Amino acid sequence: MKKTFFTILFFIPFILHAQFMDFWTGKINVGSEITVEFNVTYEWPNPKFVTLDCPEQYTWDLECKVLKWSKDSFNIAIPAAGVKFFGKKEHHDSVAVGIWMQGGLEIPLTLTRSYDNIEPVRPQNPPLEHDYIEENVNIINAKDSVILYGTLTIPAGFYMRGCAVLVSGSGKQDKEETMVGHKPFWVIADYLTRNGYAVLRFDDRGSYRSSGNFETSTIYDFANDVNAALDLAKERTGLSDNKLGLIGHSEGSMVSQIVLKERPLGFFISLAGPAAPIKDMMIRQNRDLCDWFGITTKEFDKTITPFLKKVFKVIGDLSLDSVAATEKIIKLYNKSSKKFSEAAKARFSLGTPENVAPWITKSTRTFIAYDPASSLSAIQTPMLALNGTVDKQVNSQLNLTVFKKYLGNNLKNEIKELENKNHLFQTSTTGDITEYGKLEETFSPDALVIIRDWLKKVFP
Repeated sequence: MKKTFFTILFFIPFILHAQFMDFWTGKINVGSEITVEFNVTYEWPNPKFVTLDCPEQYTWDLECKVLKWSKDSFNIAIPAAGVKFFGKKEHHDSVAVGIWMQGGLEIPLTLTRSYDNIEPVRPQNPPLEHDYIEENVNIINAKDSVILYGTLTIPAGFYMRGCAVLVSGSGKQDKEETMVGHKPFWVIADYLTRNGYAVLRFDDRGSYRSSGNFETSTIYDFANDVNAALDLAKERTGLSDNKLGLIGHSEGSMVSQIVLKERPLGFFISLAGPAAPIKDMMIRQNRDLCDWFGITTKEFDKTITPFLKKVFKVIGDLSLDSVAATEKIIKLYNKSSKKFSEAAKARFSLGTPENVAPWITKSTRTFIAYDPASSLSAIQTPMLALNGTVDKQVNSQLNLTVFKKYLGNNLKNEIKELENKNHLFQTSTTGDITEYGKLEETFSPDALVIIRDWLKKVFP
């Protein structure tokens, strides 16, 4: 779940200019150091697009808007976070000295330029040559007038055990769920297809090659997209619903739960999915990461937890309009922050309408208000729930305890806590989110085997 209170070949006659990238990296001090990196792709001499990575905030590939770009300076806005950066190039364009502006704060920030665009080692990326059928498809969600771009892989030969639709986690995702060079959905799709299952994966609405508006969409809109994907999979494979299934990662598990409440299928695999109320999960997520921000667990439990409970109650109260919700949150912050440390004030800065704004959008409020129990209690589809012990984003113990409560009656259901697996199901001893890009493993081979073996039990 990637929400943060730190709220990151063009032809000219006679000359052919190729795209290239550079990277502008620095650290912001907000009680603890936060890394920011602007990734700039050029069609020389101008930037074509810019994205922001901020690993400590679980943020990668956040879209930026270039306000100005010249030989001497550049100004960049990050609309989703309410941020602007104004930088002046110095030392032969090797650094940019400037100001990071957010929520009324002006924080000095110096960025260092680099050209290190070496492809990371990803040994699990599948070979381009394979013996199964691969077809690019357009998924039509007529209900919302959205067209989703996807890829359907079908096993070689005549036998097909079933078909899985992959549902991505939060944030704009392409069909491979690409993150810091890893492509886990590509790895999963290749593995399952080689083991007899068709797999459909697709770009999120409003992302990459899919139409629609991502920013204004809710988890229920994404559920409509998944239903459209299931319909296409059913049509292309000739399989009935009892041979179709969903594999949802993180928020994708939530979206899958919404679909399955109304549409029984052959199977459901939840990867690092939530089962506890989202409000509780978000509080636990922030607690697990409080060390990053110089906040002690003692302070968090005593002052931050009561504050967040009240804030999330307001955010999740959909009867309140945005103005009333904003006023309530600011009042809560002004009262509670008197007991906050400076680090806590920096992390949970909700004292202005600008800082509150990202938290009262329709999509965010719907997300916070969701309680998985409302769906899990009604799901009849066989389910495998996998969570990793070192997942810092979706705590395994908190959520698997709830999964056990609702999934105990179906003999085909299985719940597994995977030792030393992080949120992406990479093998890790710490679960540190800054490791995601450093680790060569994309998705644990052990987890893939668990998925395959469970599917064989469901479809003997």
